[in-house]
Amino acid sequence: MSLYTLLNTQRISYNGVTHEYSLLPWKPNKDSLVFAMQRFFSIANRKSEVSGDVGMYHLNYIDYYVEAHDNIRIIVLKRNKEATVKSWLKWIGPKGHRWLDHKGKDPRFTYSRFDEFHPKYGIEDREEACKKYYDDYYTKALALVDKYSDIMRMYRMGDVLNNLEAQAKMLEFVGIPKEEQKLRETHLNTS
Repeated sequence: MSLYTLLNTQRISYNGVTHEYSLLPWKPNKDSLVFAMQRFFSIANRKSEVSGDVGMYHLNYIDYYVEAHDNIRIIVLKRNKEATVKSWLKWIGPKGHRWLDHKGKDPRFTYSRFDEFHPKYGIEDREEACKKYYDDYYTKALALVDKYSDIMRMYRMGDVLNNLEAQAKMLEFVGIPKEEQKLRETHLNTS
């Protein structure tokens, strides 16, 4: 089970939540902001009472979303660093490098369209770059949670996807009343 699955299992959010519906560049620019806001309002205007998109690339667009909508809730799931780095490196394969601006011109690395959705560090060691991304991502996420503490929460992934009490709190936070919650006990990724 994933956050996407858990949210879409709920009656009032059924099929209202997408997964990576709006792939956005890491650094917002004029075009990506227009696209992000079009997608944001497309998601917000769905017929379900609770709607959203699950995707890590929204982090640098949160200020814009908050400014544009007065009824928003943001969830950040925090995974274990070691497990996350291992998972990401497996996902991108032995020649993938999301955090180096190589644009496929370095024969050691394969270019992917997903490269644009990650920050660039100039660190050639993939594992070190990935660890830096993890640290930077959660540093920024925590700052945003502090800034928007009334509408944004961070949860440990293993807790919110495996612990029924944590699930109930998270679902209540996003606007799903306790009496309407469908809690799920299992999750394959426990990091």
